[in-house]
Amino acid sequence: MAGLIARTRRVYRGQAAVLLAGILVPAGANLASLADLGPGATVNLTPPSVALLGVAFAVGIFKYRLFDLVLVPRSSVVENMGEGYVLLDAANEVVDLNAAARSLLDGDEGRLLGRNARRAFGVDLSVLDSFEGDPVTETVTVDEGGDQRYLDLSVSRVEAGRATGRLLAVRDVTDRVRLERRFRRLIEASSDMVFVLDETGRGDYASPSVERVLGYDPDDLVGRRSFEDLTVEDADHEQATGVEAVAEDAPSQAAATWRRVLEGTGTDPAESSRIRFEVCLETAGGEVRTIEAIARYLVEDPAVEGIVINARDVTDRVEREQELARANERLDQFVSFVSHDLRNPLNVAMGHLDLAIETGDEESLRKVKRQHQRMETMIQDLLSMAREGRDVEEEELDAVGLDAAASHAWRNVETEGATLEVTGDATMLADESRLPNLFENLFRNAVEHGSTSPPSQTPEDAVEHGAESDPAALTVRVEPLPDGFAVGDDGVGIPADVREEVTESGFTTESGNTGYGLAIVSEIATAHGWDLAVTESDAGGARFEFTGVGLVDDTGDDAERTDPGIASEQSPPGGGE
Repeated sequence: MAGLIARTRRVYRGQAAVLLAGILVPAGANLASLADLGPGATVNLTPPSVALLGVAFAVGIFKYRLFDLVLVPRSSVVENMGEGYVLLDAANEVVDLNAAARSLLDGDEGRLLGRNARRAFGVDLSVLDSFEGDPVTETVTVDEGGDQRYLDLSVSRVEAGRATGRLLAVRDVTDRVRLERRFRRLIEASSDMVFVLDETGRGDYASPSVERVLGYDPDDLVGRRSFEDLTVEDADHEQATGVEAVAEDAPSQAAATWRRVLEGTGTDPAESSRIRFEVCLETAGGEVRTIEAIARYLVEDPAVEGIVINARDVTDRVEREQELARANERLDQFVSFVSHDLRNPLNVAMGHLDLAIETGDEESLRKVKRQHQRMETMIQDLLSMAREGRDVEEEELDAVGLDAAASHAWRNVETEGATLEVTGDATMLADESRLPNLFENLFRNAVEHGSTSPPSQTPEDAVEHGAESDPAALTVRVEPLPDGFAVGDDGVGIPADVREEVTESGFTTESGNTGYGLAIVSEIATAHGWDLAVTESDAGGARFEFTGVGLVDDTGDDAERTDPGIASEQSPPGGGE
């Protein structure tokens, strides 16, 4: 007993001390009476000592709750729990329940005890059928006059000696469920896409907006490794497929990004679990969209246990930025044109004009006129570049026949006896007001530089110059391609080392030319979204290939062609060389 007093807490120590005193005092009094010691020699101390023992036990029972195992009785704890419990026997009859269970299940203890749980409560208790020994939890809905509450029902096994039963724990999770559903509705209604991946990169969840943006069924992305069926590209269209490309294609920026996403290693050490990146994804319809995304590495967060990716389609924004960049480039070209290109012929004209004033030489005046004509051509070319560089909108596209467009443009150019051959026809989608300008500048460039000159002639003269040659010997060929068309000639061609430069604004090898013709061609192609490649023709001349062109099936009902000549006659001719 003394050891118990020394080891236990205060409440148990007081309880044990009272009991020990109640035992020792009567025992000492009896010994004193038997030994005739002290008052025991003249007075029988047994009756008062027994009375003192009774007092000690009364204090232990009523003050220190002798038969309670804890300071607060278990019944009080259970009765005041916010979580309800129902104790069931093996036949699922109610043995006991607390106040919280009565409140949550809307029952009365007197009516519920001894009744089968399925008949006693107006709640779906199918969770009892799912219980096979291991704890199981289900969420059920309770309708209260049009208002719904949500309860978590958990069933576990309880044993008391040889008797076994079931403990049904009831918890009100209405606030949690409503909050979860609110967040889910927000995600489902958002235009942004939300993906959740496990730590290996397999999809656990994809929001409904994935179908609206990319055209894929969100369920089809669940269980797949990091969108391995989607084509992942860098912003500059460098191909990389999924995370597997990391080992095989180390230089791929997209693959390196996905590696950082899966490892949770951001570029900012202060926020390593947050990774911002931009990729291009191919939609179900084959269209490439630019996607901006933020990945959060939350694998160790027990509420998520995955990698959360918030993504949005920024294709329109990127296209606007690219258009703005091209507009700024054209503005720079205009500034350069005004400050340099236009100043040169103006200075020459002013010099000849001063000479004419001093000498009265008519030849000087004719040179002034030629310089003015050259400035007029340069201004017209610059205006044409400004117009043609604007992106072609979808509503501006028309079905235009390749043969008709090329033939009409050929009639608008001084061909000097050169020959045009159109080796096939196709119907393409193009802006009928700009397409003639593209062909006219290509034809004009071919005629001005091209003849079947002997190999000994300087190759640099093949680009926008006025070399002495025989244009009548030149043949220009226009041919359809599977996804576009090509224009080539049998002239001297363009040297390989300058093919990337010939479409730059102002590039020319002849001081008398403006150098804007092929730049206008490039601007028109870019405005349509076409790809332009400068190569060598089979005959050794220059060849310009346009790919990515939208083609129309001539057999379809929508293959209604327009006459490109109508629009071209209304627009000024662009870009003389």
